[in-house]
Amino acid sequence: MKKSIQDKMDSIRIRASKDGKFISETHLSKEKSSLSQSIRNKKEAENFRIAYESAKVLARKNNN
Repeated sequence: MKKSIQDKMDSIRIRASKDGKFISETHLSKEKSSLSQSIRNKKEAENFRIAYESAKVLARKNNN
C-alpha cells in the first residue's frame, strides 16, 4: 500500500521531534523535493506545506 504524502510528512515530523540529529534541514529539503513530485491537488499541496514547515521548525530547534 502506498503511503500518502501526509503520512510521509508525518513520519518526517515524528523523526524530527524525536531525534534532531537524525534529520536536518538539508535532509528535509531532499524529502521535500522527492515528495513534491507526488502532489496531485491543492489540498495535498497545502497539507504538504504545513507539515514541511512544522518539521523544519522542529529540526531547527533540535539542532541548536
